[in-house]
Order: sequence, then C-alpha cells, then structure tokens
Amino acid sequence: MFAFNRHIICALIALFFTIWLSSGTLSPYAASSEYPLVDEETGYLFNSDHPHFMGVYAYLAGKDRANWEKTMYLRRVLYPAMALPFIDIFGLHAGALIINFLVNAIGLTLFAHFLKSRFGEGAGLIGAWILAVFPGTAYWGSLPYPQTSIIPVTIIGFVLMYRVNEEESFLRTMTMVILLGVAMLAYDLVTYFGPVLMGVLFLRKKWLWMPPAAVAILLPGVLLMLFQRFVHDVSPVNINTEIYGAIINAYLDPQDITTWKWYLKIAPLVLVHNFFASCMILVPVAFVCCVLGMIVQKRMYITRVEVLFFLAAFALWSFSNLAPPYDYWYREMRSFWLARVFVPMTVPMVIVVARTLDHWREEGAANQTIANVLAVLVIGGHVMITFSGIARLPIADRVYYEFYRHSKTPVYSSTLDKVGRYPVGFSGVKQDVVR
Repeated sequence: MFAFNRHIICALIALFFTIWLSSGTLSPYAASSEYPLVDEETGYLFNSDHPHFMGVYAYLAGKDRANWEKTMYLRRVLYPAMALPFIDIFGLHAGALIINFLVNAIGLTLFAHFLKSRFGEGAGLIGAWILAVFPGTAYWGSLPYPQTSIIPVTIIGFVLMYRVNEEESFLRTMTMVILLGVAMLAYDLVTYFGPVLMGVLFLRKKWLWMPPAAVAILLPGVLLMLFQRFVHDVSPVNINTEIYGAIINAYLDPQDITTWKWYLKIAPLVLVHNFFASCMILVPVAFVCCVLGMIVQKRMYITRVEVLFFLAAFALWSFSNLAPPYDYWYREMRSFWLARVFVPMTVPMVIVVARTLDHWREEGAANQTIANVLAVLVIGGHVMITFSGIARLPIADRVYYEFYRHSKTPVYSSTLDKVGRYPVGFSGVKQDVVR
C-alpha cells in the first residue's frame, strides 16, 4: 500500500510538471494555432477563442451582459465556477495553473484507485503513469478553459458507469446518473455517456429504468438551460450548438451528392486518422497491440462499459463524418482536422491497456517483457512529446497538429522560437505572433 501511494505521489508530481511546462507561451492549444493571442501584460499565449471562454467568467461574476452575451460556451459552467475563486486570488495564469492541476490530480488519483480496486495494484500504477504525462493533458496547459476537465470528467463517468453496471438499487442508480449529469456541466459529454448508460441498462434488462435514467442524465443540463433562458434570456442555440441541427438537416435533405461521395470514399482513412490522432498516437498503438494480444491468447480484458463507449464514439464519428455536405459558420465538423473531439476515448483505452499489461506481467517471461516494453514506450513517448516544447525538440509538432489542425502546417516549435519558452512564473516576450 505504501509503495502504491508513493508511486501515485510521484505521478502527481509528474502531472504538475506536465501542466506547468505546457503553460505560458508553451501552451500547445495556443502555440499550435494559426493566430494565437498574446497577453499584453505577460507575453503568454491564448487560443483565438479566448474571449469566448472568458465570457463565461464574466457571466459567473455577474458582469454586464455586453461582456458575455456573445460567448458560445455558457453551457459549460462547472469548470469556470471552480476556477473563478483561484483566478480571483492568484490571478488568471497562476489561478488557472492551480485549478487545472487540482482537477487533473483528483481525476488521476480517482483513476488509479479505481483501477486498483477493480483490476489490481499493477493496473492502477500503469494507468496512473500513462495519464500523468499524457500529452492530451499537456495540450491545454494552464489555459483557463473547460477542455482541461475532459479527461477527469470522463474518468468520473467510467467510475459511475461501472457502479451502474452492478447497482441493484434504483434510487442509488438515479443518484449516480444525476451526479454524472452535474459533472458534465464542466464539459458536455452526454453524446458519449448517454448511449453508454442506455446500453448498460438495456443489457442488464433494466428496461423500466431507462426512461428515468435518460431524464436524470439530462436534468442538470436542462435545468441550467432553462435558468439561463428565462432568467438571463440566453438561447441554447448558438454557432457552437447549431452544428447538430445542420448535420440532421443534411441527412434529411442531401445536397451536392458528388462531394458526399468523396466524403464517403475517404471515410476509412479519416476513421483511422481520428482513432490514432485523437488520443495522441501512443495510447491507441498500445491499445491495438493489447487487443491483438488478447485475440491471439483468446482472453478478453475488456468490459461492456468500454465496448459501449467505443460504440458511442463510433456512432458520433459516423453521424458527423458520413453526413452529406452542410453549411456551417466556420467549416464542417468532420474529417482530418478535428480529431480532438474523440479524446475521451483515451480513458477506456488506458483501462484496457493497464489491465492487459498487468495480466501479461504475471504470465511468463515473454509476456512480461512485452508488457514492460509497451509500458516504457508509451510512458517514455508521452514524456518526449509533453516536454518537447521546453526541451526545444520538434517531436510534438506533428502530434499536436494531427490532434487539432487549426493551422495550415505544424507551427508549435516555430511559434515558440518566436515568442520564447516561458512557463507561468517567467515573463514571456511581449510581441504579436505574425505568420
């Protein structure tokens, strides 16, 4: 027990450096974009959507409507509500660094103990170390944006779904589902966990529980929407949420059949790209190796919760990527440029990888060697990607670019060469980033 806790403490230290050394000018979400914004006071970088994110803070702080009415993200209030006190006390950059570390530290600790209780101490340690230096956490750095909560919220969702998969009490089940709905006020993952919840209850033959469970998981979001609509006259439909209606309309009234055929033709390539790029390459590679090993050994270290989550992710991918062409304000939410939408798949992949590698480590010298090599490659590769910015290595450029193509070419290293490599606490170069 002491050795396990010592490892978790070390993983938490690594997590802190993962976030801190991806902050300031080093933030990949900002520095890998075509036109990052520069903080005039510190020289640190923001993503171009920064005003939209800060609008939520203005809303929560009770500022004038002109400060927040144009933001696209008022439905994601939980993370900003938690971050606001830290930002008020420590300032925007230091406060966001602290809350981002705390949120991810809670998620990592919960994940490690969840894996330990379910699959053993080895699985808990492997999973904790993979996530501690995961580039998908580093990508958001210390930016005060709700995306930093995606992995922690997904972890909470899996912990609760495992419990729902076993729970015999209707009241306790609905309580857990409502808690999941509250957690998703940080980041809206109902398109993943809604189908998983329905699938779990269906397979357990708890058919009468499905309608109230559907209400329960949506209830916190609906209550927030109604509050904002009738108290603050905020429409739930904006340029960020209307995408779903645009895609549905495209299916109902297909246009430009020639382009649609081209989309369908490249769909297999997009699927493979999104599968690997969305989870920063190495976790999917390890996952594929583990699945192949399980097939060869005829042993499956995977539960219905993970399977249902992968099916939900594939359904979401299909809904967007197989749709006919449609009009949208920026560009269609499909293809190679937006793999990051599927980063929640990291959590079930790591569950499967950690459980499988832990089993292999106890099944003979050959399997033990394979397990150790895979674990070292994934964790070591994550370290190289995550800390490549501060180490002046171009390793992360392509990885971050494929995760989210919001620039014409990979620009992470070239941006850092221009503005310097300054984590929060060190002053950046105060200049515009001009391509």
